[in-house]
Amino acid sequence: MPAAPPTPAEREEANARMRRAIADSPTSFEFYQVVRLLSRMHPERARIGRWSDPSNEVARFRASTSLGFPASELQELTIPDAFGAGSAPVQMLVNFFGLTGPQGVLPHIYTEHASARARARDTAFRDFLDLFNHRAISLLFRAWEKNNAVVAHESGAEDHLYEHLLDLVGMGSGGLQNRLPIRDEAVAFYSGLLSVRSRPADGLARLVGDYFDVPATVEQFVGEWRRLESGGQCALGEEGNAGRLGFGVIGDAVWDPQARVRVRLGPLTREQFDAFVPGGSAHEALRALARLYADDMVGVDAQLVLTRLAVRPCILDVPGDTSAGQRGPGLGRGTWLASRPLARDPDETTLRLS
Repeated sequence: MPAAPPTPAEREEANARMRRAIADSPTSFEFYQVVRLLSRMHPERARIGRWSDPSNEVARFRASTSLGFPASELQELTIPDAFGAGSAPVQMLVNFFGLTGPQGVLPHIYTEHASARARARDTAFRDFLDLFNHRAISLLFRAWEKNNAVVAHESGAEDHLYEHLLDLVGMGSGGLQNRLPIRDEAVAFYSGLLSVRSRPADGLARLVGDYFDVPATVEQFVGEWRRLESGGQCALGEEGNAGRLGFGVIGDAVWDPQARVRVRLGPLTREQFDAFVPGGSAHEALRALARLYADDMVGVDAQLVLTRLAVRPCILDVPGDTSAGQRGPGLGRGTWLASRPLARDPDETTLRLS
């Protein structure tokens, strides 16, 4: 089942642990990953490499003024106390890019001069060069972000790949997005299955099973009776071959063996089972996925298989225990009357999804 999003308190606790890990050992991290993590943890800060005030960005970049062999991409990193909106940015000293340092583009005499002045407690020349270093390193990160589809999407940057994936499934227009009980990101993730013209049964099983993380198989040719409209029925005495003996069929319905398929889910835990039944947290998402994949070409049923160890005892006229969010007894939806433990996983619960 898709994991529930963390609470604000849990998210802040995780962010605090990550900030401590970065501050304690900055040389253990790659430059791009550190900036990416800090940007995700503090979306209230201005994005790197745009046109906002640099003091509002998440980090301030400086280039090393040492000619020593760089052992890591980051030399130093300082996170201010109570870092957040309105605080000073993170100070980050890098070894791999800039005007000075072992990888600097200026002649080494400038690095030696900046280092000598800094030892004399005069950082004016180094700070002047860092004005350009910050902008150049910011644009380098922005170029990396632009060409990394995952990072571009999570940062809110213009993400053409995500747009094209939605185009493949017919959801490229803004008016068609954010209308399903599942996130559009999930639709884009499964666009490979949803964009093909054919709809194999194995694809539906993989789609549902992967999204909800449950065992799933598909039974084909379930079939159903289709009602015939009065205009499509024949009567004795009418012209044509439809009403002739050996051609006509008595009745107002016809059996269509390929009208429906059945998705078998399970064995399921009790929590998973309750989530899939109508009113459960996953029911609408299951219906949406089934209809999206079947594309109204065939009907889809869901057969829920509950592990027999999760069957709760039920006695008529005695209300079930609904504490801790548990569902009470429901006729035809997870209730079995038995005087002894079941010998098999019950699979009688069948839902009509489309």
